[in-house]
Amino acid sequence: MKHTSISLLSISILRIMLSCIFLVAGSSHLFNVEKTVHRIDKAKFKGIAHLFGDTNFWSSHPEQVCW
Repeated sequence: MKHTSISLLSISILRIMLSCIFLVAGSSHLFNVEKTVHRIDKAKFKGIAHLFGDTNFWSSHPEQVCW
C-alpha cells in the first residue's frame, strides 16, 4: 500500500480557504437580513430555524441590525 504525504502548508491553505467561504456566506446573511428571513420563511423545514429565534422580529426591525 502506497502512502501519500501532504504538507502542512497545503493543509493550512485548505483550512483558511474553507474558513473564508463560511465568513463570506455569514456576512452576506448579515447584510441581507430581509432576503435571508424571506428564504427561511419559504423553507420546507423552517420550524427548525424558528427554534433559534423569531424571524418576524428581524423582518419588522431590519434597522436593529447594526453590523
